[in-house]
Amino acid sequence: MKHTIDFFRNAIEERGSLSEDERTLLFMLPVIQVAWAHGAISPREALAIFEMAREDGIDSTHWFNEKIDAFLVYQPSAQFYEDALELIRSTVGDMTVRQRESAVSQLISRSEKVAAAAGDRSPMDVDHRVSEQESRVIEMLYRVFGRLE
Repeated sequence: MKHTIDFFRNAIEERGSLSEDERTLLFMLPVIQVAWAHGAISPREALAIFEMAREDGIDSTHWFNEKIDAFLVYQPSAQFYEDALELIRSTVGDMTVRQRESAVSQLISRSEKVAAAAGDRSPMDVDHRVSEQESRVIEMLYRVFGRLE
């Protein structure tokens, strides 16, 4: 997974910024982190993540689709997510205020949607409650991006 972080760093170093597709994948990583928060990814979470990728133009033939699939099968390390958040903070720092607000709002919204998709993994879970672990990750995202109200 380290090679993915290196991929983003190299792209920024070489071109000064990420392409739209690269930014899409980078901003998907905290959403995947929320899905892994309770130690496993449910089929509903995976479906929600792939639907989000499709909304952003990453279809099943795009090579980033394979990366997303790998992240859903093999849980990245805590250090991986820390490095990804560092890159996201750097990336949003180069955006206009409007772009930054939109990107952060979408990241938080998607994280909450994935958390709600998981529910508490109980057969009786009909209201798709967010787990404590997922809530902690989402609260951390609010703090990182300065939106904790």
